[in-house]
Amino acid sequence: MCGISAIFSPKGMKLEHLVNLNTPILHRGPDDEGYYLSSWDNNSGKHLFGKTSPVETQQMFQLEDVDSCVSETGNVLLAHRRLAIRDVSARGHQPMTCNKQRFNIIYNGEVYNSDEIKSELVELGYHFESTTDTEVILYAFVEWKEKMLSKLNGMFSILIYDAQEQNLFIARDRFGIKPLYYWQLEDGGYAFVSEIKQLQMLPNWEAKLNHERAFDFLNWGQTDHTHETMFAGVLHLPPGHYAYLSAKNSQQTLNPIRWYNWDTPEFTGTFEEAVEKFESLFVSSVDYRLRADVPIGTCLSGGLDSSSIVCVVNDLLQQKQVQKTFSSCSEHKRFDEREFVHEVLNKTKNIEPHLFNLEHKKFSSTLPKIIYHQDEPFLSPSVFAEWSVFETVSQNGVKVTLDGHGADEQLCGYHTFYGPLLYSLFAKGQWLQLVKEIKALKKLHGYGLGYSLPKIVRGILPDSLNQFLFKITNRPTKQVNWIDLDRLKVDSQSETAVPDVFDLKKLSFQQMTQHSLPKQLRWCDRDSMAFSVESRVPFVDYRVVEFLYSLPSTYKLEKGITKRVLRESMKNYLPTKVKDRIDKMGFVTPAEIWVKDDPEHYLQLIDSAVEKSKGILNQEAKNRLTRMVKGEQKFDHSFWRIIFFAEWMDTFKVEV
Repeated sequence: MCGISAIFSPKGMKLEHLVNLNTPILHRGPDDEGYYLSSWDNNSGKHLFGKTSPVETQQMFQLEDVDSCVSETGNVLLAHRRLAIRDVSARGHQPMTCNKQRFNIIYNGEVYNSDEIKSELVELGYHFESTTDTEVILYAFVEWKEKMLSKLNGMFSILIYDAQEQNLFIARDRFGIKPLYYWQLEDGGYAFVSEIKQLQMLPNWEAKLNHERAFDFLNWGQTDHTHETMFAGVLHLPPGHYAYLSAKNSQQTLNPIRWYNWDTPEFTGTFEEAVEKFESLFVSSVDYRLRADVPIGTCLSGGLDSSSIVCVVNDLLQQKQVQKTFSSCSEHKRFDEREFVHEVLNKTKNIEPHLFNLEHKKFSSTLPKIIYHQDEPFLSPSVFAEWSVFETVSQNGVKVTLDGHGADEQLCGYHTFYGPLLYSLFAKGQWLQLVKEIKALKKLHGYGLGYSLPKIVRGILPDSLNQFLFKITNRPTKQVNWIDLDRLKVDSQSETAVPDVFDLKKLSFQQMTQHSLPKQLRWCDRDSMAFSVESRVPFVDYRVVEFLYSLPSTYKLEKGITKRVLRESMKNYLPTKVKDRIDKMGFVTPAEIWVKDDPEHYLQLIDSAVEKSKGILNQEAKNRLTRMVKGEQKFDHSFWRIIFFAEWMDTFKVEV
């Protein structure tokens, strides 16, 4: 896990600009630093090492000092900051090169099956100097070019420059676990970065607001759902895509090409067969993600997903080493999951648990730093909970964690899946099953007809009536009165950021690709890397994803029970109380209580937010939030979106 910076420029740029571009991401790679500079005119390349590089790196690769070359100009400039996870020696230094410096790579991520790919390449005659996955990727590209991507099981953003052909290869993993942003330079070239904040260091960079994406965030609560960001002109390479840039093409157009498709045939086996298959895949996924040469820990919320990971890891380790777990808790019982955490701790062996309470005072003081690290505004204080977990992880000497992101989206874990389930049964005329589901929702979750019937009706009614119902129930609609739409320059009749879906499989796909997982992955990447910690997500192994996507919906959700195949497959690993748990919390915080306990502080924040929004938030926005603080209006997450958006605009000096 690392940070990357790159410039591909027809006119060329000085190395000092690349050094500046690489400076803000020291947290992503504090273990090493390296640079590469190449000119198209004489086809020359130069590998340099940074100030933080170990001395043996310079000796091993005979690298030059970057300080002596900062005034030099190149058309291709690559930079890397390394968080050493596999082969922590200097042999893992990047940019890495091969074939007499023809191929040069910078890479952020982990490829878990690199040992298997390496064996294949050895049989083809390749010789390796290190045990890093970086070298495996480099030779895999030499052998198979972009076709090598389908062989990789992991998370990655990759840039490889072929100095002979003078082209740059750019690629991103299947689900966008690792970030890769780009911005077009004035000369038609491109800058590539791991975090948007790096672009502030470029000449002529200005932070300008992407109005449509800002509206999506403020009104609909959507972010990371397109290839655009909230900064105008800053895009990310879509997940599962690659691209080439060539020095021979003066247009310098970046045209992403999809390399990964969700082509999964329907699973036709029994539920019992699905359980057996899923257990095998999930254990394999977790086992892959234990490959590291540094200490590994596990996040433990007490929920089904993280508990499954912890228990499988514990079984795989067989008490060969101490397993550290990390849990955020709360002094408010409504938001506290420690009873389930202790169930898992009692079930497992050789565990070193770390539990801590989230504190309001720390949330307030840390918020500016979190907003800076996140690059874009986020939806709720749950990001603070995750941030605090990774802070604790780092304080206890752990560099890698396994985390549960991606399970809810695939296994119908969110209660939002109940609506499409009820509607689909109604639309198919499966009346008996529909009645059973309605009764189960009432029995298990207390959801009566007042909950179930509107879910069905919503799928039947035209959009205009749904919008009217949303308005009278205080839900977001296309007509919003607390945003100055003239100032934001968007059409109030624009469609929702992510349209409603009334099919379970389609909703799961939407959650994985637009609505839920992409923003969670961004939050997790920034929260973990802020503390130089690598987060790995076993549920987002492509083998697991494809298998779960192929399953009938009833294997995941039936009679009010979510994640059926996961629960059954983990019955021999999990404590019964956790396996049978039906409530849903996640990274929760007592944020609403904090607001009510300190109204003066938040009333001041509201005043400040309206001012910092530069006219986007109007007087009604202030009135709306004030009513929430005083308990005169139901508290909802638009409160936090407004606060965080305004602070983000101020932090990055975003122009409207």
